[in-house]
Amino acid sequence: MTNTIKECFSLTIITLRFVGLYPDNNEPLVRKIWAYTLYFLEVLLTILTLVNLILEDNLDTMVMNQMVIFLTETGSSCFKLLPFLINGHEIKHCINYFGHRRFAPKHPQAKKIMDDCIRVCKRNIRIFFGVVGIAAFFFNTFPLIREKYTLQVNIWVPYELSRDIVFIPTYICVLIVSLHIVFVGEMIGPLIGSMAYLVTAQVKILKYNLRNLAKFSKKNCSDSGMVTFESVSEILKECISYHNDILFFVEEYQSCFSFCVFCQIAGNMLTMCFSCIGLTLVSFTNTDAIIYVMAYGILSFEIFFYCHYGTLLFEENETLIQDVCLASWYKYDTKIRKVLLIIMERSKTPLVLSAGKVVDLTYRTFMTVLKTSYSLIAVMNNY
Repeated sequence: MTNTIKECFSLTIITLRFVGLYPDNNEPLVRKIWAYTLYFLEVLLTILTLVNLILEDNLDTMVMNQMVIFLTETGSSCFKLLPFLINGHEIKHCINYFGHRRFAPKHPQAKKIMDDCIRVCKRNIRIFFGVVGIAAFFFNTFPLIREKYTLQVNIWVPYELSRDIVFIPTYICVLIVSLHIVFVGEMIGPLIGSMAYLVTAQVKILKYNLRNLAKFSKKNCSDSGMVTFESVSEILKECISYHNDILFFVEEYQSCFSFCVFCQIAGNMLTMCFSCIGLTLVSFTNTDAIIYVMAYGILSFEIFFYCHYGTLLFEENETLIQDVCLASWYKYDTKIRKVLLIIMERSKTPLVLSAGKVVDLTYRTFMTVLKTSYSLIAVMNNY
């Protein structure tokens, strides 16, 4: 892992490595067992919550709403983490893709762009880590200050929770799963979004290189004052290779994370609906109202996070042709112009990130999600 990747994603990578979802080259078997055990506990808790929801006859509307929210979050988390269990090495390769030394900044402007990217990625991950940590604290401590022998969520268990010797281990198991969902499932979001910003930074560097070809010329201009192909052939080859690498990364990124993003958006949208319904069932002085408001804010911001960085990448690639035109192309000889035309034609294919190859990650999608959530709330309130 190079310095760029370490600086951007160190906190997330440490978390993933701790739960066994960031494989090493010679990974011991015990780490795989640990990863599958945590995943099994998460799936088991989801099933037990669903069983309780089906079997319980006298569930309060408020309690039922909370259980459905928990089911939605745990269910989407289970699906979202599945690629990390199955394709761990491919995902690790994708995360470290831009850590290769061929992407190291070669001039001050490139270093400035990368420094800004690293700062933004670190900020995003730290903010998410802090916010979800606060949410996890409230979720796991509120049951302790309510009634005795109350779990964080109502689940079906084949025994009574009326004794400490039974309640404490059960509470700890639910605590472990909830922390796994929060600090692993939710922290994948800023990792995926920040990686989209990382590729956006690479597009910025490519645009700068194409706009300033003449500055990188190793030889003097010809007698006519034209920049010759031979004088910039090396930097042109690097730009073409750089562009190919960016396009290849976007394909790999889509292959690794598109399904994860779709699960996140679908789960968040449903949870946002039930959170709003929950707010209509409690007073704003109730502690549950705090949880609902925090849940809605965090989940809607997560969706915006994906759509924001997806839009930035799309817009940055869209202006690549404009940056080539802003260069002193009239000083280039015919060979250089032909190469630039090919690059411009290839860049006409938009770099659009998608969620499950169903919806594009754009601002328009974010607004559609909010409108759809509101429509679902209106429908659910009628039943």
